[in-house]
Amino acid sequence: MFLKGMVVKVKICTKCGIRYTDDNMFCEMCGSKLMKQIQNSGMQEQWKLGGNVRGQVMRGQNEHNPNKLNSLLYVIPIVIIGLLLVLLLLFWDNLPVGKKGSAAQETVQQESSDAAKSDELKLDSGKEDAEKEGAQESEASYADADINGVDNAYVQVTGVVNKENGNFILKLQKASSVSAYNVEEDIIYKEETESFTLDGFDLEEYLGDTVEIKGKLSADFDGNISLHPVTTEIKQQEKKEAASNNRYQLIQADVTWEEAFLDCINRGGMLVRINSEEEFQKITELIEEQNMQNIHFYLGGRRDSDNKSYYWADADNCLEDELLNPQGQSWAADHWMANEPSFVSEGDMELYLNLIYYQENWVLNDVPLDITQYYPGKTGYICEFNE
Repeated sequence: MFLKGMVVKVKICTKCGIRYTDDNMFCEMCGSKLMKQIQNSGMQEQWKLGGNVRGQVMRGQNEHNPNKLNSLLYVIPIVIIGLLLVLLLLFWDNLPVGKKGSAAQETVQQESSDAAKSDELKLDSGKEDAEKEGAQESEASYADADINGVDNAYVQVTGVVNKENGNFILKLQKASSVSAYNVEEDIIYKEETESFTLDGFDLEEYLGDTVEIKGKLSADFDGNISLHPVTTEIKQQEKKEAASNNRYQLIQADVTWEEAFLDCINRGGMLVRINSEEEFQKITELIEEQNMQNIHFYLGGRRDSDNKSYYWADADNCLEDELLNPQGQSWAADHWMANEPSFVSEGDMELYLNLIYYQENWVLNDVPLDITQYYPGKTGYICEFNE
């Protein structure tokens, strides 16, 4: 029923919010104690009486659970803020702030790119400088070298000073192991060597002398070892006086060694005996002046048939002076043709010494008594005269 214009006594559950108009002292829903409240019906309240739920008032809104309504008031703003954040993240790139950040990023990237290019240019410049330095080193064509496995700034070696093709050569007393290194310190050359090219000095005065040289070793990239002398000390001076006082006669004739030996004696001289590097150079220059490089010249040296050691022969054809073989200490030791002396050729005993021009070098060779059968019209000998 509907009641209007009346004052109604009601009780309300402070926990559930349900109102009662009967005499209940406790809430039928939650058991909480009810509180009294006077309600004016002039506000057009509608009551529903009867059943288990009585006296609930409808006032334009549902008041079943005020606590739930309060919770919603907290949750809804949080949800709205979350949605706004999601939208902000999704559309950040299109916002002016995002574009400004992107532009700043592009500026940083551009600066990084410019810095990288600058570093690249510096690297290229450094590479060019290195290539120029490498080219200069290549032009110099020298690398570090050491002797007998010792990498020293300077080496000390002993040998005889000779001359080949205008270059001074040091014939070592003992073969030495030499290693050469390139600029990367890789070994480019290693072998036993018996001689060095002497570089940078005129050693004419030491020709034929046994000297001790202190200097620095180097090697070109073809493996040619050079010694740059710093100090040179004479250990044994070669006999040179004969070269300045003697005269030489070059004779072309198809004769044997013995015939040449006797002819020189009959002329008042001897079949030539070369006692020094200086004398050797003087004789070979004389041959070249007379354009006789194609002649095979007998020299005044020989060996006995029961011995492999070559010496000079005196006027009585007796052997004397120092050993001429490659194993000896004479100036001649470094002037033999490769793999000579061979002591025999095509069944003929080779007992005699001769001088030939071979592969642009003057070299010593051993030959049989008669070579005219091998070199007709190209056989000759050199007579030496004391004056």
